[in-house]
Amino acid sequence: MGCSFKIRGTCNTRGCFACVLYSSKNRLSNVANQTKKKPNKSYTSEFKESAVKLANETDQPVSQTARELGVNVNTLHTWISKYSKPVKTVANRSDEHIYDEVKRLKKELAKVIQERDLLKRPQRTLQGKLCEVRMDN
Repeated sequence: MGCSFKIRGTCNTRGCFACVLYSSKNRLSNVANQTKKKPNKSYTSEFKESAVKLANETDQPVSQTARELGVNVNTLHTWISKYSKPVKTVANRSDEHIYDEVKRLKKELAKVIQERDLLKRPQRTLQGKLCEVRMDN
């Protein structure tokens, strides 16, 4: 087995600097070729919208819809978040209802504060002495 670089003449060892350098370069170039990114696919907005509509209207999982369309699952999820119409979950309430609720909550808060203050006061007996409360287990 001879060294193809002919630096030392005939190479019979695996530790030849030229052979090690050459083999490491080949390994690095093979790794680089394997990890090359695929070119990004461009999809039209009509395709994206129809994919989102299909994903939302069918009963099948989004991952299956993505596989059928030939699109990455994460890409389809991104499109869904971008192109889906927001669903209104909060009902429109008139200002009058809001003011009534604020008024009711203020009354409730005043009652709770009053109850708390009553519990904070030391309990007194009829003769004016402090009453001791014990809780025996």
